[in-house]
Amino acid sequence: MFPLVDFFRARLSPVFVKYFTVSAAALCLDLAVLYALWLLLGTAAGAGAISYLAGNVFHYAVSMRFVFAGRRRASLSEKPPVEYAAWFSCSASGLLLTSLILYVGADVAGLPLFLVKAAAIPASFLAVYFLKSRLLFPAKKTGEVK
Repeated sequence: MFPLVDFFRARLSPVFVKYFTVSAAALCLDLAVLYALWLLLGTAAGAGAISYLAGNVFHYAVSMRFVFAGRRRASLSEKPPVEYAAWFSCSASGLLLTSLILYVGADVAGLPLFLVKAAAIPASFLAVYFLKSRLLFPAKKTGEVK
């Protein structure tokens, strides 16, 4: 009925689709906090770092329950603080990438904040998804698609 939907459904793993959906919800939180802090702090990079962290905590909580529940490493899932530290270690690349893009684009070049944030979103999303799906939550050996 919808050839484009069928095209993507056949090519994207269920884990990627779930991760993308949770990421979209975390992004809404991130953007709301970003805007509020940008108004208060007046700096895009500082507001962006704090808002990214807020989205990250939300993303972790929801992803552990709905995205990676069957793929969690037993050694980590028994120790939530250690698991979150591993999660955040992967997320740190996205935080650094987002902060760098916001600093250069908005603070230095003077481009509109949300235009620059729009450029940072896919770069950060793909980098962090790759790290988490390969290092932190690898597919089981049952032939599951990553």
